[in-house]
Formats: sequence, C-alpha cells, structure tokens
Amino acid sequence: MEYIKIIGNWDTELLKAIEWKTFESFCVELMRAAKFQAFRTPIGKDQGIDIFAYKDGNFDKPAAIAQCKAWATMKVGVKHIREFYGAMTANGVEKGFYFVTGEYTNDALEFAVQNKISIFDGEKIIQLITKAPKSVQDYLKKFLEMNNFIYPTCPSCNKKMNFRTSKKNSDEHFWGCQNFPICKQTFKVSQYQEEILKNIL
Repeated sequence: MEYIKIIGNWDTELLKAIEWKTFESFCVELMRAAKFQAFRTPIGKDQGIDIFAYKDGNFDKPAAIAQCKAWATMKVGVKHIREFYGAMTANGVEKGFYFVTGEYTNDALEFAVQNKISIFDGEKIIQLITKAPKSVQDYLKKFLEMNNFIYPTCPSCNKKMNFRTSKKNSDEHFWGCQNFPICKQTFKVSQYQEEILKNIL
C-alpha cells in the first residue's frame, strides 16, 4: 500500500477521490473544527446516521446528526434527504448536516431548504475548508494522508483494500479485499483515484 501525499490546493477533484469510510471520519473532523463534539456511528446498520454531534459538553442529547456520502458521480436524490429527515425526527434532533463529495438533485435541494437541513456538496465543502485557518487546513490534509484516503475500506471486513491489476487485462485495475479469497468484495478504481495513483505507481 503506497503512502499518498497531497500536493497542491484543495479542490473538488481531491474530495471525489476520498473513499467512503475516510470521508465519514473527515466530516467528523470538519464538525469538530466547527466546535461540535462529533463522533462516528459504528460500522453496520446506522439507521441513516453517520455522525452524532454534541455541543458545549452536553452529551445527554445530540445537538445535530449528519450523513455522509462519498459519491463522486451519482447525485444524492430527494429520497435520501427524506430518509435523513426521518432519522432527525426519530431522534428528536432539529439540526441536520448532509455531506456529499459530489452533487444533489434539484428536488433534494428544495426539500433540504424546506426542512432546514444544512447540505454541503463538494464545492461547499471546499469553501468551508479554505475559509478555515491554515493550521486547520494543514491538519485536514495530514488527516487524509495518514488514513491513505483513496484506498477503500472493505465494508465486510473493515480493512483497507489492495490495489490490483486484472489478470485478463493489465490496463484494468480494481480494489480487492485483503481477505481474498475468503472475501470477494471488489470496487472499481474511480477516475479521480486513478489520477492520484498514476503519480505514485
């Protein structure tokens, strides 16, 4: 597994290369930078909640919840925002944050505005980061680097996956679980991940 060092400025292409689990943890760090005491939910059935956030040391009841989607190309639709709103209602939480590396559909945006859900797409996340002090920006970059942010986590085994080359075509690459052949989970290497990998492999 190659160590990935981030070179250059923050941009949406970088966000779109982040794998799902690291993105959830990255959003926790964003919320902590905003003075929340934020924690990821355990891996598994999360009931539509990835992060519980508390304020001012009051851990009796969450001040907000958040959902995170590392979707580089697929847009988040209104169905997903409605489900998140249902999770807010079920937990008696009035403040919700939705983070996605890509974009939302128009009806999802409208529903979020109507129900006071704060939504962040890739561009808004970049704006949020670049407004932060340099020390915070440097920390967030180091956080991604230390988590080898483009190497996906196997959802079944909770381990970083390996970069592999197809036996049939040496030009085709994919992510494969470390526990193969016991676990046959694979993911496609996205164009954004390919762009970063070509500079180190």
